Amino acid sequence: MHQLQIDPSLIGGMKWRQIGPFRGDRVQAVAGLPGDPNTYSFGAVRGGIFKSMNGVLSSTPTFDHEGVSSIGAIAVAGADHNIIYAGMGEACLRGTSPTAT
Repeated sequence: MHQLQIDPSLIGGMKWRQIGPFRGDRVQAVAGLPGDPNTYSFGAVRGGIFKSMNGVLSSTPTFDHEGVSSIGAIAVAGADHNIIYAGMGEACLRGTSPTAT
């Protein structure tokens, strides 16, 4: 079996980084901001909506204290990018779990 050789200079500057909520949750829904490749809103399967304005290097919770068990869909309003539409529930029911209170 032949093993692929990769030039170390191609990947030498790569570093591991966190790309989601520090809770370690799964993300079901993501919406970007048109015209801004660094701004995203995303919904966690166990509840909560998070926003990143730096290409998901970090995120800020914007809707995480509600009694919602899952965010299954998310969209940014075209007329006002400060308005986020969210649908509750997960498409894959095996992974849906209630948020602990």
